[in-house]
Amino acid sequence: MATESRKIVGYRSNVALALTSDAAMVLMTLCEHEPELRSLVADADEQIGWDQPPGADEVVKLMWQGIKWYSGHHTDIGMLEAFMHNTEAIEWYFLRIGEEPDDVQTEGEFWESDMYIQRTIVL
Repeated sequence: MATESRKIVGYRSNVALALTSDAAMVLMTLCEHEPELRSLVADADEQIGWDQPPGADEVVKLMWQGIKWYSGHHTDIGMLEAFMHNTEAIEWYFLRIGEEPDDVQTEGEFWESDMYIQRTIVL
């Protein structure tokens, strides 16, 4: 099989986080004091609205592609997850798609984030 001949380098996921402006300001403040968290955010493949202080109705979105998202093994990911779970669920929305077809995780209740999962087949 083709998968047996590949070198396993770790399970990877595509991850996205949407934040209200209030939650984004709190995360920005945390990043000022936590270098590992700041590095995780800086390494995001997409940062929509992160570079400027968000306005009252702004949505901030971060996305990482092909990241090893192991909360128990990486301090920075654990910090971000602790931030989410210590923030009201209506302030954020989190999506993660793993390599396995049924490995999908959604958390949070910020439905106005206009963020969703779309699966496609590409030939």
